[in-house]
Amino acid sequence: LGSTASYAIRTDDLQSGTRVLNNLIVNVACGGLTLKHVNAFEGNILVNLRRSDKIVHSYVLIQRGPSRGASLSNNVFVHEPAVGDDAPPVWFVENRGGAAAATLEDLTMDGNLYWTPRFPEQARAGLAAVQTRGRDRGGLAADPRFRDPARGDYRFADDSPMKARGLTGLHVDETGPQGRWRERFHGRLQATLSPPAGLIVDDRPVAVTALANRPGAILRYTLDQSE
Repeated sequence: LGSTASYAIRTDDLQSGTRVLNNLIVNVACGGLTLKHVNAFEGNILVNLRRSDKIVHSYVLIQRGPSRGASLSNNVFVHEPAVGDDAPPVWFVENRGGAAAATLEDLTMDGNLYWTPRFPEQARAGLAAVQTRGRDRGGLAADPRFRDPARGDYRFADDSPMKARGLTGLHVDETGPQGRWRERFHGRLQATLSPPAGLIVDDRPVAVTALANRPGAILRYTLDQSE
C-alpha cells in the first residue's frame, strides 16, 4: 500500500461484531488499523508504518463511536523508522469530538506489545501513557523476537514474550489470498453449460442453457471465452 492509501485494515461506519484476527501489515506508507464502533482487533502484527503527510498517521485510528466494548488486544506494534527520523511513533489517534467520539477508555485493551528497536524508551513511554489511562495493564514494551523478519518470517521465536502467551506470529508466505477461497467459503459450485462452446454463423440465433446446483447462483456466459 502506498502513500495515497488511508489505512491498511478498517472497519466501516455502523459495522459492529467483526473480529479482525491474525493479520500481518509490514512496510506500508499509510496507517495501520481503523477501529469504528464495537469491533475487535486481536493478534495482528504491524511493523514499520512509514510516515505520510497525506493522512492522519497512526498505528491505530479510533475513529468513530460509540465503541464501548470494542477490543484491541494481543497485537504487536513495531516501529523502526528511517535513519534521521527520530520522532516517536504515533500509536493511537482518537476521535474526541461530537456524537461519534471514541477514545481509548471505550476499549477493552490488554496484552499488546510495543517496540521501537532504535529507541526502546519510546516504546516504554507509549505504553506508560496508555496504562496511565487504565488500559493495557498487561501490555509490554519489549522485543517481540521475530524469527527472521529480513526473510519475511514474523513468527515468534521460542523465547518471545508473545509465544509465552500462546501466539505464534506469521510468515509472509501464510498471508494474502489463499487458494480455493470460493470453495472454502461458498462450497463447490457445479455448473453445466449447453452447448459448452459454439460458433455463431451468419447471425443465426443460438440457444444456451445454464444450470447450477445451488439455488440463486448467477452464471455468466460470454462470447469471448472470458467467463
